Amino acid sequence: MSKTISRILIFAGAALFLAAAVVLMYSYVEDYLAARRAQHVLEQVWGTGETAQHVSVAAENPEEVWGHPIIGIVSIPKLDVTLPVFSELTDELLEISVCRFTGEVLDKPQRLIISGHNYRSHFGRLPALALGDEVHFTTGERVTYRYSVTEITEIPEQDTITVHEGGDWDITLLTCNADHTRRVLVRCREIQN
Repeated sequence: MSKTISRILIFAGAALFLAAAVVLMYSYVEDYLAARRAQHVLEQVWGTGETAQHVSVAAENPEEVWGHPIIGIVSIPKLDVTLPVFSELTDELLEISVCRFTGEVLDKPQRLIISGHNYRSHFGRLPALALGDEVHFTTGERVTYRYSVTEITEIPEQDTITVHEGGDWDITLLTCNADHTRRVLVRCREIQN
């Protein structure tokens, strides 16, 4: 009887290990595909190579990629992340890149909240940022605004009040934490030259 129980436990352990490996592989594939899709959109918006023609993604006349307007490009140098920002937020678009949650980009970003999945290639490494790290936002007119991280916090997943609350910030980056139970907020203020 104990050999049977041992075999059942070994089989169950192997099945759990295999299931975990499949979930992990799925996560890596999902991240890889998201990175490829975002890169493809960047190439369509900015072109490739030194002779690439600039395509306007200005808020007044957003360039559409795959039928969806782009309001600009967000870059996080410390994380080596550069992503197009879609003007609307949908589940479909979040699988491609980051999206505007709220806020405007008129002459420059104003109280802009950018939301993204926690893919490693998107906003998954936001908790690795430190106060003072830079975030850049480039408009369609290729005007780049530099921001400094002033706050990094986690809030309950359903806490929409804190996401939009007052405070001294110009741009907020928003994603889920690793286990999807909380949201990570990175608040940034413009660096004045």
